[in-house]
Amino acid sequence: DTPCVVPAADAAGHGTIMAQLILRTNSSADISPVRVFVDSAGGRSHDVFNGLIYALWRAPTFSVISASLTSMPPAGCATALGRSLAFINGLATQSGRPTPLLLAAEGNDRPELGYPAVLPGAIVVRAVDWTGARATYSRARVPPSVTTIFAPGGTEREPLGSADFGSGTLPIFGTSCATALVAGAVLRR
Repeated sequence: DTPCVVPAADAAGHGTIMAQLILRTNSSADISPVRVFVDSAGGRSHDVFNGLIYALWRAPTFSVISASLTSMPPAGCATALGRSLAFINGLATQSGRPTPLLLAAEGNDRPELGYPAVLPGAIVVRAVDWTGARATYSRARVPPSVTTIFAPGGTEREPLGSADFGSGTLPIFGTSCATALVAGAVLRR
């Protein structure tokens, strides 16, 4: 199989690449992107939460939320925003609305899980390399109570593909990629 080479069409290119990986896994997947990062420098934690709240509120539209990102909000902020997400999720449950499956990337080279991976009900996606061993960048401490799944994430030396960002071609690998592949597989069912 030839590597996936994707032109980056969004500000950072990350969302476009993840959508392409989902489509490579499941060509009939219906993807509705929700932008939470404005540029390659990342975004603010409340933008991530607002995107998640939007997706949860539109739950009948979304069956899976593939969150290929990690946010480490400041102390206090996590509590308030986490309660907002729990409130929206509770409203959906009380009204009998289905809630989408939340697949959250572990994050690359992080010692701890961030949001949305720490949310109740999230399935944390971790990465393995091509030998099936846990990828060296997939190293967060994950509590035993958290549901996890492992998927191929590639490595810098053996990526899933490459992307042309205008300033050069970069390898595609990481827990975000593993999350996108799981989303594509889940959407097949």
